Amino acid sequence: MRPNGQLLAKVSRPVLRKFRTKIESACLRRDAYLDHVFAHEAKALKDEIPCPNSPEARAYLQRRLEELDRIPVNFSLSPATIEAVNRACKELNVIRDCFINRVLFLLSADMKTCEAVVGIKFLKYLGDILGEHDRDFLYAPLFGGGLDAVSEIVSSDPFWAVRNAMDHAREEWHEEVEPLHACVILPALFRNEPLRAVALNCYLPDEYVPGTCAASEADDLLVLREPMDENPREMRPENERRKAK
Repeated sequence: MRPNGQLLAKVSRPVLRKFRTKIESACLRRDAYLDHVFAHEAKALKDEIPCPNSPEARAYLQRRLEELDRIPVNFSLSPATIEAVNRACKELNVIRDCFINRVLFLLSADMKTCEAVVGIKFLKYLGDILGEHDRDFLYAPLFGGGLDAVSEIVSSDPFWAVRNAMDHAREEWHEEVEPLHACVILPALFRNEPLRAVALNCYLPDEYVPGTCAASEADDLLVLREPMDENPREMRPENERRKAK
């Protein structure tokens, strides 16, 4: 087995702060867990993003990324995981730091934030999503030692529940639900609607990118306009801001 390598990324300070709190609360070793998560999500990226970013979209995401308050972080990962992440990002013209920041953001997000990102009310349809035997499936690992349940959770799809709900909505209600990594995180999700929040996307369709032909033909509400006076305060989802009051 080859020794781990280093993957250097510049991570949004508030995203990293929240992720660190969550990972410590879960009593998990950060890099051991992320080695699995990044490998899984690199494959998911190739399955869920419909096409590579255009050069214009990539340049726009890069500008927004540079506006984030970021700090360099070294992740100790297996060579296979680093290779998988680099390959997926290269094939899809994805900025690697956008991928890292998005995954960490989603891992730390509460249910309301996830609902806002994917556009599905999970609790409202929970009874429909969980079939007659699904509850037995969810509780089965808990009938043995608790470590079995923990091991199963941390070694599976980190967004299994979210993707399951999205698949159900797509199949049962015939809704146009985008795959998870194709769901666009918009500034409206955050207080003050900071345009730099767009950097939490791996993929950005051209209709959102100012100056592109697709944007000129799109609904005017889709295009991400430059703000007249953007407040540089820390990004925080709207629902968290309300709870903090």
